[in-house]
Amino acid sequence: MSGILFRRKRRTLPALFPDAPLFESAIARARGYPVPGRLSGLTVPHHMLARQLIADAFATVAGGGWTRVVILCPDHHHLGDSAVSVVDADFATPFGPIPCDGRLVRALARIPGVTASDLFFREHGFGSLLPFVRHYLPGAEVCAVPIKVGAGRELLDRMAEALRKELDAGTLIVQSTDFSHYLPLAGAEAMDAETRRVLLCGDPESAFTLREPGHIDSSAALYLQSRLQQEVRHSRPLVLAHLNSQHYAPEPVEETTSYFVVGHVADAPVLEASLLFAGDVMLGREVDVLIRRKGADHPFQDLAPVLRGAQAVVANLEGPLVAEPVDLAPLRFHAAPESAALLARAGFTHLHLANNHALDQGRAGLDQTRELLRRGGLTPMGDPSWEAEPEMEQVQLGPERVFLVALNATEPYFRLTKNAAFLRGLRALNRRAWIVAVLHWGTEYRPVADPKQTCIGRACVDAGADLVVGHHPHVVQDIERYRGRLIFHSLGNLVFDQWRRPETRDGLLLKVTFPDRAMRCELVPLEGRRARPRPAEEPLRSQALAALAAKSSPELSLAIQAGWIRGGPGPVPGAEFRTSGAENR
Repeated sequence: MSGILFRRKRRTLPALFPDAPLFESAIARARGYPVPGRLSGLTVPHHMLARQLIADAFATVAGGGWTRVVILCPDHHHLGDSAVSVVDADFATPFGPIPCDGRLVRALARIPGVTASDLFFREHGFGSLLPFVRHYLPGAEVCAVPIKVGAGRELLDRMAEALRKELDAGTLIVQSTDFSHYLPLAGAEAMDAETRRVLLCGDPESAFTLREPGHIDSSAALYLQSRLQQEVRHSRPLVLAHLNSQHYAPEPVEETTSYFVVGHVADAPVLEASLLFAGDVMLGREVDVLIRRKGADHPFQDLAPVLRGAQAVVANLEGPLVAEPVDLAPLRFHAAPESAALLARAGFTHLHLANNHALDQGRAGLDQTRELLRRGGLTPMGDPSWEAEPEMEQVQLGPERVFLVALNATEPYFRLTKNAAFLRGLRALNRRAWIVAVLHWGTEYRPVADPKQTCIGRACVDAGADLVVGHHPHVVQDIERYRGRLIFHSLGNLVFDQWRRPETRDGLLLKVTFPDRAMRCELVPLEGRRARPRPAEEPLRSQALAALAAKSSPELSLAIQAGWIRGGPGPVPGAEFRTSGAENR
């Protein structure tokens, strides 16, 4: 009966999966994800096929002093008597019992439209998670909240308000959710691209833009998680892992399910709606020696406060992250797998892989790099081979949508026509968005752009790019304004072991914001030293800007010396934004 709980001896639900070895194998291999702070919430799958992801997620929050776990999950089998239920029962697991948080169950059951029930014997939405809760969070009580598809917004808002009053620092909120369903891999990836943007946006309202089950099996659970994390925890969402069930199948299958692991960093600082671009980052060779001698965070120790203050940070990663490199030649780069955690802690969000060193350890090395970056909550961008289709990522900066297109023009077979066509298609479908082409290109150590760069940069603008940002020459090159748009030919090195060459020691950070529907590009000269960059102070800052102005478009001279340039022309006012077509290629 909704709103009433009679006092009685509480039932214990039997373990849905009673075999301990099923979970022990995943626990034995579990590795916690590197996160920049305490997590107040998790989003995990509930398919046992993905139990390794679940184990990794709970290993991340182990030892956090949790006294209660609230699990928001689908009511898969419609066992509840109402749209939202709370499970009024204790739980058996192969590792021992878990008590129900009876006080919270009684509080939630008083909400009109919420029913307390002990009939959830077959609900894997929480049943597959409980053994991990018992192992990693011993002593925590559980309140399981199964929610039916189509639960009304008014009821969800009442739930959110009630939970707000009950949550304390010892409560971990777990959203048990599987994502795109019943699609082949290509269709699932298209859905997941849209879902990922919603997850990272953190806006509760955006949960209802996702379709059930095409995108997600419970948009209601996502809405409650997002709202509680935003309003109570002031958290920042991080995508820690993303896999599809096809990953576990030896042959292609027609129907798949996608899995995301999301962590919510509690009491995260409010990030400025800005986008930071940096140049080349190479963490191997002599940089690796410095890291081992002076500590993992040494390269970005002076720059991390700047990077962490931006909503998105993009840099070019020179060389794959591999545990066992297969090619040890001096110009075949590689860095330690732990570099992913270093980059995440420093504040990076997107790593450009469309470059001439991404395949230095073969395709397997590139695949391992992508996996390590994703596990670290980072987004890998682009593919280095000329046969690959262009890749695009989206960043939401307040009301502004920004598309990042990663291209490798150092490839000798780089096809400008194909890539320009991709940009034209993206622009045609998204006239209100900003498009940034991020290119690896140019001649190493040349202080200004070569003719090929000029041709490609202008072609990108002609095809619809609002901004072009480049790297690869290892030195800061000139800035050009073409048809009102800015082309930054090279930002130089950020972290590299080329400190013996004066011209490669220093780099440039480009900070992009969008005040009043316009683009503002702030220039931050960097003093490189020995692979430990920091913002240049006076008089070095003014000297660097004056040198950059002297070789750039003359009409930009005063703006460059002042340290910022107005970009443009920007999106078309009143045009519609589309979420299909080119952006999912």
